[in-house]
Amino acid sequence: MLFNSLQFAGFFILVFTCYWLAGTKRLTTQNTLLVAASYYFYCSWNWRFGILLGFSTLLDFYSARAIAASIKHKKSGCMLLLVSTWGCWDSLNTTIFL
Repeated sequence: MLFNSLQFAGFFILVFTCYWLAGTKRLTTQNTLLVAASYYFYCSWNWRFGILLGFSTLLDFYSARAIAASIKHKKSGCMLLLVSTWGCWDSLNTTIFL
């Protein structure tokens, strides 16, 4: 699915409508919808992007939990998240897509 295709236009309208209908009171529902739509969009082009996105999502989630647990070291925790995410993307991009 490409950004300039009719398939994407239909996908965008569907996701936007569902997001709008979820309302501003249901942020968890909206976020879940956006994550699911993102996974579908990237996997529709190449399934390997789903693996990459899933790994990055889990890495960010657990890194954020570790950072929140260590309140004393906020600056080092943020740097850890930045470095780990950058390293993840760099290493996976070079191994999967070469």
